[in-house]
Amino acid sequence: MFTDKYAKSISFLLENARDVIKYRLHKEILCDLTETKENELLEKVMQTPDYKLLLTHVKPNGYIGIGMHSWEKFKTSPLDDGENAARLLHNYRIPKETPIVKNFVKALRDDKILEEEFSYYNPEKVRFSTRSLG
Repeated sequence: MFTDKYAKSISFLLENARDVIKYRLHKEILCDLTETKENELLEKVMQTPDYKLLLTHVKPNGYIGIGMHSWEKFKTSPLDDGENAARLLHNYRIPKETPIVKNFVKALRDDKILEEEFSYYNPEKVRFSTRSLG
């Protein structure tokens, strides 16, 4: 299926890459995952330090972090930001059926939750209330 040039790179990654890369390589490039193997690899991804850190920023309403493009002074870590949280979930290919993703998407679609989340700082209140204007 792959040329020798790619086979060498793939072998190297399977031996040396971190769990996220191995998961994505099997899932998206090799397409060789059984359900059991996919669950095993996904569980390893969910044990990574960044994913575990992200879990500490999940709020009861499902939103993750503070605002969407929060100022550094409001963050306790880079993952304490809605955009960075969404990026990590996407890059790690956390399935959309996973409660953390389902709840985050639900929060992002709820104007009441968003208004509450974007009210942490007065300029953000104004930005939220005028977000639909030109």
